[in-house]
Amino acid sequence: MEGRNNDSVLALYQYFVPCVVGKKRFEAKMNEHLTKDAEICTVSDEAFALLLLENQYDRWTDIHQRKCNSSTEVRGKSERRKRKWESDVAPKYTEGGIKYSKERRMNHKGWREEGIVRFNVLSAMVKEDRVQKPKVVVGALVQWWELNNQRGRLKEPENNNMNAGTSAYHELWGDVDQESVASPQREDALEHTAV
Repeated sequence: MEGRNNDSVLALYQYFVPCVVGKKRFEAKMNEHLTKDAEICTVSDEAFALLLLENQYDRWTDIHQRKCNSSTEVRGKSERRKRKWESDVAPKYTEGGIKYSKERRMNHKGWREEGIVRFNVLSAMVKEDRVQKPKVVVGALVQWWELNNQRGRLKEPENNNMNAGTSAYHELWGDVDQESVASPQREDALEHTAV
């Protein structure tokens, strides 16, 4: 880890941190008035995003190369064709879920010991780096967020006088006035269905 002083940490926050903290939570954070990096996510969130990237990097690179080459290769007469998004490259720190090759045997599914050790190292590095440089990402990330969300925002509807529609009868709340449900619209609908 080179420290939190280059464009790669901005890309980490743009594309990986939302996957760790959750898209809706990340969006909510980005719409707040942020003044330092620690307000975006926790140290462990950032360290886990780094660990996920490090864990899958070789695999994703292999998948990207396969996709760019746009070739499907035949592994043998009895095996099916390999798809562009598949890879025999195993993640660096995890086991399980996907069979990478017949020669590779798994003892358990999940994070291996060295993955947990690496997470602890990354957490310590992020914590120390945040103390030394608490505002490396926030300014550029907020600027990126505002620029990208201006294009994607929906226009306000021109007519704000929207009809609420017909209410359905219910007995969920005892204190609700059910007379409001028996509106003229309801009576008209009943007359039309009776015909």
